[in-house]
Amino acid sequence: MKDHLKNGSLLPSCIQLLYSAHRRVSIALRAISPHMIPEAMIEADRNVRRVPLSRLLIAAALVAALDAGFVIILYAHVLHVSTSARIMKGIASGLLGRAALDGGSETVALGVVLHIAIAGGWTLIYAALRVVSSRLRHATDGTRGAIVVGLIFGALVWLVMDLIVLPLSRARPVPISSPYFAIQLVWHTVGVGMPISLIVRGCR
Repeated sequence: MKDHLKNGSLLPSCIQLLYSAHRRVSIALRAISPHMIPEAMIEADRNVRRVPLSRLLIAAALVAALDAGFVIILYAHVLHVSTSARIMKGIASGLLGRAALDGGSETVALGVVLHIAIAGGWTLIYAALRVVSSRLRHATDGTRGAIVVGLIFGALVWLVMDLIVLPLSRARPVPISSPYFAIQLVWHTVGVGMPISLIVRGCR
């Protein structure tokens, strides 16, 4: 370095190095088709447009109705341990705490809104994953793949909700040791994940 400074050859050496790097970059860029980057951006945009809002709303509404219907039938009409109103109040307790169980029609309405919002949220999460993941799109192109992925996604929905979301809220999660935990796990695979996967699969 000192020798270069003494004889004034450092600047020419840097210029030569930068020129050599510029030539290599130019050669690499010429080897790339000028249409590749725009086409990739266009393809990503097309993938986003393949998820129409109407289909997402249908998936969310169906899943919300199926899940609410299952829970009401199970707990209110089969096991006789709750009522439809109390179930919705239980959902509202995620925000209001135990006091929600003593609430009135407004609390029931809040539970319904939260239930639909949660179903819509998971639908959006799955749709977003399918947009950004070519592997997921490829895996769910066929009906069999969409069913398998839906079953897995539904199980993940229940595990995340009961083990992470509910403990962070003011609602009471279902203990893993409870038989209701296993019942809900199986139900979410069939009644939540699979409908979402099959409906969103039609977004092309």
